[in-house]
Amino acid sequence: MAVSKKKSTFNAFFTSEWILNLYKSMANTKNATVREIILDRCLSDWNEKYTILNLMSACNRRLEEEKMELITSPTTIRLDLNNMETHYGVQIESWKVGRNVYYRYARKGMSIFHMQLKENELQLLNQTMQLFSRFEGLPHFEWLEELNSRLSSQFMMNPANKKAVVAFDENPYVEGMKHYRTLYQSIVKRQVLQIHYQSFKHKTPFVYTIHPYFLKQYNNRWFLLGWYEEWKEITTLPLDRIVQIKKVDNKYKDNEEYDFNEYFKNVIGVSFPKGNELMEIHLWIDKQQWPYIKTKPLHKSQKLVTEYEDGAAEISINVIPNFELESKILGQGMHMKVLSPALFKEKIQTQINLALKNYLQ
Repeated sequence: MAVSKKKSTFNAFFTSEWILNLYKSMANTKNATVREIILDRCLSDWNEKYTILNLMSACNRRLEEEKMELITSPTTIRLDLNNMETHYGVQIESWKVGRNVYYRYARKGMSIFHMQLKENELQLLNQTMQLFSRFEGLPHFEWLEELNSRLSSQFMMNPANKKAVVAFDENPYVEGMKHYRTLYQSIVKRQVLQIHYQSFKHKTPFVYTIHPYFLKQYNNRWFLLGWYEEWKEITTLPLDRIVQIKKVDNKYKDNEEYDFNEYFKNVIGVSFPKGNELMEIHLWIDKQQWPYIKTKPLHKSQKLVTEYEDGAAEISINVIPNFELESKILGQGMHMKVLSPALFKEKIQTQINLALKNYLQ
């Protein structure tokens, strides 16, 4: 099977440059947040006097405790003070005593954490929290539960605001999710893994040496794609069949060939049966189901061939036939029929006949 080659960079899910920039951005954001907390505390304290250097020292003490990068220039503090005034609407006053210039809030009791949110801001925050809740329970996102509870107690005083208005089709408790964090980190750190995989067809686990590249979710299941060292090819492993993961010291084979944005372009789901090639499949859909298939296509290649007077339709899709496609067609029952190609039509018809036998026995 011809697989899409990687272009100039690996832009599938995470590139190394993207991850590095993300980590830097997250670190810088956290650093700035810590500084704002300390500066707010100092500016609120009218019993003490703080110069720029005093404020810088106070921030660095906290940053050192957090094992974060220290401030090396007073300009950073001056920019922080300007940003606090601009973003939070607080007023910071300064006065000179001799050579020293001191800083504090213009009004006693002022704080950036005492700002009242407007109604539309509360609604936006509530919607954001509901979006975040989609990830609660997933490994790597445990902190969201604490964040949501804190934000709820801080801002969502009206019980009506806590009612969910959005629901996502997520199952964070599916088997295998305990491996998600390890696999995710192994992709980022370019770590070769020895994976013990329990197939449904065998009694004992099979051991794979995998160079992990990509994590993909389909139909509420997560799958790992990586270079299978023994067979020298890409393989796909569902997380819920992984029994054990061990790190090995083999040299990591970088992904220089596969662009996973393109890799799944010609399939429904995640499986690539050996020997199957891209083909144009024509399907008949009855008038009852056609409005649904029309608004939610089976595949992005879906095209309307004919729309009949009785409301039924014929469509075409260009895909590599696999188990997921067969399941979708069979799941439509009497509402869908394969028109061509003949071999694929016969395969679906055989499966329907076998299913019918189960009811005739």
